[in-house]
Amino acid sequence: MQSNRIAQLIGVLAVLLGIAYLAGVFDSEPSTISVPDVDVPTEEVTGLRLQADTWEVALSRDGGVWRVTEPVSSLADSNTVSRLLNSIAELELNSVVSTNVDRHQRYGVDQETGRYLTLTWGDEEYRMVVAAEGPDFSTSYVRLNEEETVYTGSRIALPTSADQVRDKTLLNIPAELVQSASVETSEYAYQLAYADGWTISESAGPAVAADSMKVVSWLRRYSPLRFDGFEDELTPDSVDVSTTVSLTLQSGLTRTVHMGTRGSDILAYTDGSPQVMRAAITRLGFLIEEPDEIKAD
Repeated sequence: MQSNRIAQLIGVLAVLLGIAYLAGVFDSEPSTISVPDVDVPTEEVTGLRLQADTWEVALSRDGGVWRVTEPVSSLADSNTVSRLLNSIAELELNSVVSTNVDRHQRYGVDQETGRYLTLTWGDEEYRMVVAAEGPDFSTSYVRLNEEETVYTGSRIALPTSADQVRDKTLLNIPAELVQSASVETSEYAYQLAYADGWTISESAGPAVAADSMKVVSWLRRYSPLRFDGFEDELTPDSVDVSTTVSLTLQSGLTRTVHMGTRGSDILAYTDGSPQVMRAAITRLGFLIEEPDEIKAD
């Protein structure tokens, strides 16, 4: 009887060991080795380069302003850069999980799967390899300066694409500075003008009162107007424009947004930039208002 119980316990133990093996418990290398401090003066960093297997982006800071320098030249998304630098400043390594280069792929920090981050300031350079995914939502796998040791550390807010690093502001016109506006589509055209209140006129018709609250609410959608991404392979003359929105400031400066559609996207550019950007076509109704919708009741 006792021998049967022992055999059952051995069987259960074997099953548990098998489950642990399949779960990768024995692949990790927990260690009591002290982990290093990551000391990067993020407020002094003037250069960033992030390399993934299929994309690469470089940024530089000049006069407090971050710009993308590769693969194109554009303003950087300040929120994305700030989140990344803040997470580096707060980075704390917790433990060593592997010192075996053969396990780099398993932890997502090898040449093909890892993201190589280089930070520069003055004559200094600091490099790290970060996994796209950590063991949980708040933890990253990290290698420092391309050494073989893999650590777990607090989450690093890495961008997931080159587009994410670029400023996606298509236009930024403060609503309170707009003196007049015009909208033209394939179905209608109208003009808005401000003089002690907003008026609207269609084609050659007379100006009538507009709902000022609705006009201002619509103008604020362009202050700022951000799109979803970029179409670097396109130029403005390749966009089949079907809608234009022009905003004229009190200074007399006019900015125009030219928009067309392609499949499920809006394609747009401004007269001040040759960069073509895209957004979901469902936003088209947000960007323009039919004239009857903004006339005063």
